[in-house]
Amino acid sequence: MIRKTLLFRCAALVCAVLTLGSFTVGAVSPENVANPASQTVAAAAVPSGLSSFSGETVEEAEDAAMSLVTYHHQTGETTYWTYTPSPVSAQMQSAGGTRISPAYTPDGLQDGGTGATRALIDDWNSVNVQASPYSYVVHLSTWFDQNGDNIAQSSEYSYGTGYMVGPDVMLTAGHCMYDYDNGIYNKSVSVYIKKDQSGSAATFYPINTIYSTMYTDHGNKEYDWAIVILNDNVAAQTGYFGIGTTQNSMNGRSVSISGYSYIEDSGYRQRVCSGSITGSSDRRIEYNIETRPGHSGSPVYTASDKIAWGIHTHGDGFLADPSGIRFTAGLYEIICQKIDEGRARYNY
Repeated sequence: MIRKTLLFRCAALVCAVLTLGSFTVGAVSPENVANPASQTVAAAAVPSGLSSFSGETVEEAEDAAMSLVTYHHQTGETTYWTYTPSPVSAQMQSAGGTRISPAYTPDGLQDGGTGATRALIDDWNSVNVQASPYSYVVHLSTWFDQNGDNIAQSSEYSYGTGYMVGPDVMLTAGHCMYDYDNGIYNKSVSVYIKKDQSGSAATFYPINTIYSTMYTDHGNKEYDWAIVILNDNVAAQTGYFGIGTTQNSMNGRSVSISGYSYIEDSGYRQRVCSGSITGSSDRRIEYNIETRPGHSGSPVYTASDKIAWGIHTHGDGFLADPSGIRFTAGLYEIICQKIDEGRARYNY
């Protein structure tokens, strides 16, 4: 067994960049524990209430075809394809509205409550991973073969969070699954469910992962998401979050984040904290919840109905709150399509 020791580099995760010819306000860093270096370019115009992010500014129009790539984990092959949002989605983009796919909890799984109130980083609440919605959240251990020798080194492992949204569908941050700076997909990923100090109930593995080429080809942080299809009916044991998308303002909405972070003398444990959304654009949201390394890929959700509205991707930085991906109507549709495929596959 490979020993996966890792130096905890909390202080290195917060960065601000001020250079001649390139000025980025609110540069932020991904929060999987071993972080690829962020690429910084000149800042583009920033929507009101939202800080700018490092990365290229190449993007797609909201109602245009989405350029996607699927990575096949068993073969290492990639398939490029496009998805065009439906007329309903296009109408929603122009007129505003909300769409929701409900959460699912298996019979016999207890409710873990709504979590914590607004808290500082040291006041995050530990959770019962055997109860919903915390059972929906998974811990990730990812190996990137950075030197290409097909030999795993402890320094090549990263640790993050994901969450279930369908029978075999998991969401996480794109940078937890793809190393843009080195241009490589992960070599292996282990997905641990209901993990606590005593270990994990079971381990699962990805079959396929879907990304936006705006992230894999251009490093645009507004597309820092990954849709992962796992190798079994995971939700039969865990349940899963619902997902939602809205064209209305999300500012002021109460949300929670639950994810796996490193706790000294305890290892990786899932903890929850709540706050509110402080800024939003078409594809990103910011919130006043202080986050830790390892939280990348965590759900940003409303606790009362267990609906996820996005994916946490970046910690706080200079003049920037922690932030994550906001589900657009097109991304919502792709996720729902994969959820429906999983429900058909496992007779939900």
